[in-house]
Amino acid sequence: MGLTQSQGEVAIVVFASAVFAGFAWAMRNLQAGRATYAVGSSRESARLAGLPVSAIRLGVFTLMGVLTGFAAVLDSARFAEVQSSAGAGLELKAISAVVIGGTAITGGKGNLWGTLLGASVLAVIAPALTFLGVNAFWEKAIQGGIILGAIALERFSVRGGRRVG
Repeated sequence: MGLTQSQGEVAIVVFASAVFAGFAWAMRNLQAGRATYAVGSSRESARLAGLPVSAIRLGVFTLMGVLTGFAAVLDSARFAEVQSSAGAGLELKAISAVVIGGTAITGGKGNLWGTLLGASVLAVIAPALTFLGVNAFWEKAIQGGIILGAIALERFSVRGGRRVG
């Protein structure tokens, strides 16, 4: 039994939301999530605390590959055919969403809810720029500016090795 176009889109959103909520909870409440934050904050400190840094990094990259595959399958389920370059150029948007969401470029600070907020901001900015008649070339320049601004804010918010806030 197949789903109609609108039912399929709802199913994709529900599935992606469930996966997102599950990972957001796991990152905050499970030992694996806390270990991931520890390794992201300081590999050397995590190693000295007895965490298997290489295994955690391998696990995180493997998990991200699996989740990227799920996202590609969910995206391809919406269309009859998919170009091989369908995801090209999304790297900058992903980094922008993460940085806008408050994740430190240096690692160890941030959460998935902030990243969702950052992605939502970018999802609003792109059509707004189109509506305002801004050339599509400038969208990437604006995203780059947002990343630089967020990095500058992060740097200026650090005083004496401790984060302010």
